[in-house]
Amino acid sequence: MSTSKVRAREQGQKSYHHGDLQHALTREARSLVEARGPAALSLREVARRAGVSQAAPYRHFADKEALLAALAAEGFQELEQLTLEAAARHPDPLAALFAVGEGYVGFVRENRQIYQLMFGSVRKRRDPEVAAAGEAAFGVLVDAVRACQEAGQIRAGDAPPLALTVTSLCHGIASFWVDGRTPDAVAPESLVRMALGHLVEGVGTGA
Repeated sequence: MSTSKVRAREQGQKSYHHGDLQHALTREARSLVEARGPAALSLREVARRAGVSQAAPYRHFADKEALLAALAAEGFQELEQLTLEAAARHPDPLAALFAVGEGYVGFVRENRQIYQLMFGSVRKRRDPEVAAAGEAAFGVLVDAVRACQEAGQIRAGDAPPLALTVTSLCHGIASFWVDGRTPDAVAPESLVRMALGHLVEGVGTGA
């Protein structure tokens, strides 16, 4: 056996014994998806990149779909954290709401392939982990809407449906951007800010 193969096997064993195998696999899987898209993912290729045996990934993932689901859940967790941090930078509730919307499309700009995975076939299969992570990310927007309502900046009412409207707006603009259907000279964040401005005018308190 060559020195490189011995080293790879030792690295794989070390990762497994130290409890890092799952992290190593998801890291390599994400790198592959970002470079080539979800369709290019295979457990064999991920194992090769991680320097472990072809059987090693099955210790953590039943199949390729389970690994894709883990990546999608990770994407939603990152989206949640990003939008939480964006909102926290603005004491004014309405500014925080706008920041959450801009953060959403900003995430898509940096994670195009993961975004498509998050809302693709994995989402449609209703994987529990993905669903929970998606709801948590949506919860950031619901809280931002409620804060605006409590501050009297938008009219009172049931926050989740309004938050869903905002999400649909952000998602639509992000999807158009991914498909190359937005003006090249205009950043999607700017489009979201403009669209949210029109929406807020429509649901304002009228004061």
